[in-house]
Amino acid sequence: MAPLASFTLPLILSFVLDFIHRNRLSRPPGTGLAKNLRERARFFAWKFAWRILFLALLLVSCGRNNGEPVLGFVFEIEGTALSVPLQKPDRSRPLSARGSFAAGEEIRVPAESSVALCLIPGIYLRCIGPARVKIDDLRVYKDGDETGNSMNMRRGAIRLGDGRFHVFLPRDGSARAELKIETEVGTLIANPGALLSVTHTSESIRVLCVRGVVNWDTRTPGASIAAGYYCERKFASLAEAPVLPASEDSAAQAEVMAALDSADALTEVETKLRNSPAPWRKP
Repeated sequence: MAPLASFTLPLILSFVLDFIHRNRLSRPPGTGLAKNLRERARFFAWKFAWRILFLALLLVSCGRNNGEPVLGFVFEIEGTALSVPLQKPDRSRPLSARGSFAAGEEIRVPAESSVALCLIPGIYLRCIGPARVKIDDLRVYKDGDETGNSMNMRRGAIRLGDGRFHVFLPRDGSARAELKIETEVGTLIANPGALLSVTHTSESIRVLCVRGVVNWDTRTPGASIAAGYYCERKFASLAEAPVLPASEDSAAQAEVMAALDSADALTEVETKLRNSPAPWRKP
């Protein structure tokens, strides 16, 4: 409704000015010619200004697209997990497979449990407990129809607490996608084709890129981490952390295999559910 109201008012005023102008032109004979010409010139100046404003507001309104908030979807769960609305933490609820969650909630996964989340179609997150993740924003940008090709952008934003996470954005479909991952030491940006593992503790964070490229924007010099490399930052240190090859670290090699297995499992679940009704659409 806001875009409609933004250009309806100038349009109404334009019609009002037209009405006033026509009534002035129909005044009785004897009106001074010079005065009439001045009034006509003033009227046309105002009319021109209002129509320029109308066109400007129309262009802005048509170009505005704040996207559509959507619900996240639980692909699968092993053990237990809890969804906690941050505004009303007393209304926490257990998560179950095929359940949903929304922006403004925190997902908490206890030890010995894991949960695979579809944040938005094509943006997947596996949380391996004990883990916590806050869902900041889940949004799709569409071209106006409800067909499978209507989405032209998928955008998510999350904030990681302690835990171990696998982030997977398969390179599939024509819609663009972006996931912003807020951490204690900056923001990770993942795009389609990315597969990464993030291990977050109270003292450090390790980011391992398995596929694609992940950009890490930090307060210290940022880093671009290519596939097969990792970077670990200590929260207490402001020094620049090196980007190292995973092939030289046995723990990183094991985590590469775990992330690949996780991506395969997510792809299998996604394929089974591809033709199901869209559970992510917010009612």
